[in-house]
Amino acid sequence: IRIVEQIYGCMEKWLNYLDSKTDGADIITEEEPGSWLLGDWSLPVNMDVLMKENILPPSLVNTFFYGMCARQLGNMAQALGRKADSIRFRKQADRIAASFHKKFFDEERGTYVRGLYGTSAFALVLGAVPAEEKARVVNNLVEHVRITC
Repeated sequence: IRIVEQIYGCMEKWLNYLDSKTDGADIITEEEPGSWLLGDWSLPVNMDVLMKENILPPSLVNTFFYGMCARQLGNMAQALGRKADSIRFRKQADRIAASFHKKFFDEERGTYVRGLYGTSAFALVLGAVPAEEKARVVNNLVEHVRITC
């Protein structure tokens, strides 16, 4: 708990910084022009190709991490007994998740951004998938993994 106490203020500042990088609807577009902000460095493709072909939108990855930061800060606040902060940050995380769904969900396919490169996994981990869509999204993600592996 001591470590959480030590980094709590820094985490809150980081979340405030991320708040300033949204489009006004809880979607992070970029930190600086042309940057990826948090990015995702684990994909088995050249990042230049990724950006050029718009395979995985940086805003999806960035918004995922933004929502996860808010959720974790809510958990940290709860561990520290800061009930009001915990409620505030968890509500923020829920709002970000809802915005993520609205922006990236492909209703026709039941996936996020064409279901490529685990985009639906980001949505599931973030808690962005509404209950009524969860089975369809999971099934489509599993099918995509089967096809590509």
